[in-house]
Amino acid sequence: MKCRPRRFSAFVVFILLAVVTVAPAVALEEADRLYLVGEGAVNDGLNPLAMRVLERFVTTYPNDPRVPTATLLLGRAALGVGLGEAALETFRKAQRMPLPADRALEARLWEGEALFRLKRYADARTAFEEVFRSDPKSRIAPDALYGLAWTELEGKRPDAAIKQFREVVATWPDHALAASASFYAARTLVEQKRYADAAPMLVEFPTKYPNHALIPESQKLLALTRVSGGDSKATAEDLYEAARTAGRLNRAKDQEAAWRRLRKEFPDHALSRRAALDLANVAFKRREYKDAGALARAAAGSDDEAVRAEALLLAGESDLKLKRFAEAAKAFEGVTSVEGIDAGVRYRAVAGLGLAHEERQQWRPALTAYESVAAKSPDAALRDWAQERVKVVKGRLATAPKGSSGKDSDAKPAGGKSSDAKPKGKS
Repeated sequence: MKCRPRRFSAFVVFILLAVVTVAPAVALEEADRLYLVGEGAVNDGLNPLAMRVLERFVTTYPNDPRVPTATLLLGRAALGVGLGEAALETFRKAQRMPLPADRALEARLWEGEALFRLKRYADARTAFEEVFRSDPKSRIAPDALYGLAWTELEGKRPDAAIKQFREVVATWPDHALAASASFYAARTLVEQKRYADAAPMLVEFPTKYPNHALIPESQKLLALTRVSGGDSKATAEDLYEAARTAGRLNRAKDQEAAWRRLRKEFPDHALSRRAALDLANVAFKRREYKDAGALARAAAGSDDEAVRAEALLLAGESDLKLKRFAEAAKAFEGVTSVEGIDAGVRYRAVAGLGLAHEERQQWRPALTAYESVAAKSPDAALRDWAQERVKVVKGRLATAPKGSSGKDSDAKPAGGKSSDAKPKGKS
């Protein structure tokens, strides 16, 4: 199931495999070799290899007393390669075989795991609960309780999940799942806005579980906990990390609150300008173009060229929405003046510049911009769009009065209406 210790190294598995395929006459009987390679491969996570070897074992030696256990292992291998339904049937088949009591319980546990991965949470909950209640002191009891906690989360019963995660930690503090149980208990507490309960668990996590892979995430979550809990000592970095963590947890209000607090408390910090750009993107998606433009221009003061370019691009796109074409052109020109920016950003700005010129009937500069996008943009959809605009603008130039330069900065579209042209892929 989760975080099981390995009993064979990958090196040993490959050595055994070599014995199977190259030297069938050595030491062990073929059935023994197949079983040992299969078992080792499962424990080492080499699931495609395990499936091949174990299928050969159970097919070739159907009367071997290890076939029930091999079937259980085969189910684990199938689950490991993403064959959930096949794994489920294999685990159920194993339970109908003469397995020892502890192995039968293990097969039921893995059935629960397969059900969980198939998103059949109610059935998975039944399986995990049955395994745990059958023997709360068994070697797989913590796995069952951990799985049960996850089904409670999926069933929108966070309090029950927190209780079970904590029970795993309290009862089996040295188990491989204890650290994960502690982290997810804390994360669920944060999601429930129980910051005072979550904070101590997150503070002690790096010391209690040194070198654990979840340490970085635990510290990001701690930043969110401190900020959301009203800690007045939060740094700019804490606030920005809190916003990012809130975003990953789909807590948009907390994310925006962290960005706004960052801008208010650390107005001159580089991360404050990054937060302004993030807020500008949110405002643009809400069609709050005036706010988006103002925030984007605040972000454009960043020393980070990538942030500055993205901010000016968003400012220009906001101005287009507001029909402020002269301001849009100036913003897009600012993007193209930034050195070393991403080509995708550059040619979106050039496309926007072309559109700003076209809206003002500045046909020749619009044509120059569109031709550049059509020839050089890395975005195929944007190139196709620009090619269409090239045709339209050339048509406009062909019908323009003789002697017209096509550069009248005061000109407006006929009827005072904006063009319907919009670069592909843009909001």
